[in-house]
Amino acid sequence: MKLEFSNFIPFDSFPDGTDIDTGEQGYNSGLEKGGIYLAFAGVKSDQYFQPKRLLYIGKAEDRTNCLGKRINEHGQPQTYQRESDHARWRREQRLNPNEVIGYCYAVVDDMTNLADIEYKLIYKPTSM
Repeated sequence: MKLEFSNFIPFDSFPDGTDIDTGEQGYNSGLEKGGIYLAFAGVKSDQYFQPKRLLYIGKAEDRTNCLGKRINEHGQPQTYQRESDHARWRREQRLNPNEVIGYCYAVVDDMTNLADIEYKLIYKPTSM
């Protein structure tokens, strides 16, 4: 299966960020669907987001738990958390004040192998 990843979507404010456009306006098409997403620490300018290091790999399984919803959840503390994932990643990964968190994603039409795709991305051998 070939995955085609989107351009990077940076969150604008931290530690908890603001919601990204989840695709309803067509800005980030496909975020209302299921697929794979990756969170990176990087540097944002007016023109681009330059990823520096991978922070997280996740999956969104369907329209009710879509890519946009899953990505936005990382910016907000959930009921079982005392801080958002963004705040925790900033603390644990020691992000400097100039680094921001950005996402890219790939829509996956066939959800049958979604868990396998996520697993292979997380545990990809480094010797390849």
